[in-house]
Amino acid sequence: MNDFQWRYLGSGLGLREDAYSWQGSFLKDGRFFTRRSKDKRNLVSDLLFGDLADQTVGLLLSEFLSQTGGVDTGQALIFEAIAGREDEKQMVVERFDRIVNVAKASLATLNLQVEDAMLDEYRGKWRAVISIK
Repeated sequence: MNDFQWRYLGSGLGLREDAYSWQGSFLKDGRFFTRRSKDKRNLVSDLLFGDLADQTVGLLLSEFLSQTGGVDTGQALIFEAIAGREDEKQMVVERFDRIVNVAKASLATLNLQVEDAMLDEYRGKWRAVISIK
């Protein structure tokens, strides 16, 4: 998986990587996209739901995490830049809640549980920080 071409699995999840990250897509929805750092494996820099239901996103995310090295327990899973600091509070909370629900379902598939979740301001943007047990 060391070239920039998408490699699709039976589920439709597409994988590719560059020097810094792994990226995921989905054959049935070109607007779904996720990316995680190679240096900080528990950092998800992108999670675009596309037009998919939360259940489908959760399954794709768990497969993506599993295929790209799993999740380090004892560390938080961080979803970067889920909203801007200036975004409306209701939109930020809705996006945070949706990401937490998808993460809970995704992690449960990997036999992990969410211990806590919090909204954290970082560099002028909001991020979801999910503690795993």
